[in-house]
Amino acid sequence: MKKSLLVMLVVLGAATHLTSQNLVNNYSLENYSSCPNGASAIPQAVSWQAAKNSPEYLHACSGGIYSDTPTNYFGYQVPAHGQAYGGGLFYGSFLSTYYADLREYFYVTLSSPMIVGQTYYVQFKINLVDNSPWAINRAGVQFVTTYNSNYPFQNNAHVYTNTVVTDKVNWTTVFGTFVPTVAYTAMNIGNFFTDANCTVQNVGTSVSIGYHAYYFIDECYVSTTPPVVLDAKWNKAEVSVAGNIANLSWDFEGEDVDFFQFEHSDDGHDFTEGQIIKAI
Repeated sequence: MKKSLLVMLVVLGAATHLTSQNLVNNYSLENYSSCPNGASAIPQAVSWQAAKNSPEYLHACSGGIYSDTPTNYFGYQVPAHGQAYGGGLFYGSFLSTYYADLREYFYVTLSSPMIVGQTYYVQFKINLVDNSPWAINRAGVQFVTTYNSNYPFQNNAHVYTNTVVTDKVNWTTVFGTFVPTVAYTAMNIGNFFTDANCTVQNVGTSVSIGYHAYYFIDECYVSTTPPVVLDAKWNKAEVSVAGNIANLSWDFEGEDVDFFQFEHSDDGHDFTEGQIIKAI
């Protein structure tokens, strides 16, 4: 299987990033129509919407307590990739007492419809926030063909985890495969099971806020090829400018790769694909 390593040039800096045929638009919520400056801002992430109630959009551009990364009202967490992630209720409420079956869902479009009968690899990452007193299982994905701002409970999901996700430090990967019988064009992310069909675990601390299981989400992936993670180390990456030409030099060690692909940006926000160079 071919493997590639993508290098993004941000002004005069360099950063590593993996690329594949990922169908999820704005898969790590980096691109925005406007920088979030408060709660319930998920529609400001390009290609994303709220599919039930009002999940958060958090980005390092913000500086606001409900929308900043890595430190915010919910705790502290560095994004799995880039500078952004989403945040939503998978159980409970921000009230001090239990509220049955309260959920927040994320909706995101795919770059092309899924092919009926084709096996797809589905993955996303979640992190239980520091200030959640509860943890829950059933985090998952429902693929859809139309947008619904109040998506109903299904007591099922196309991909989900049966494990209660309690990790507040590291990102947890939810992974599975799915063969569609419909040419789905988007997906919802959340907990699509009622409380009675979930396992809930108390993980409360003195800084807990409300009665809930609230998770950050990041790095969503849907593809006909499995995600590839390279064990890579950049010893050096330097950029020099001569007129309107940028020259990049680097020193890389780790897994073998077939080629390097470059993207460039003037603002660190919007990137354009550039040259592909075969690895030596």
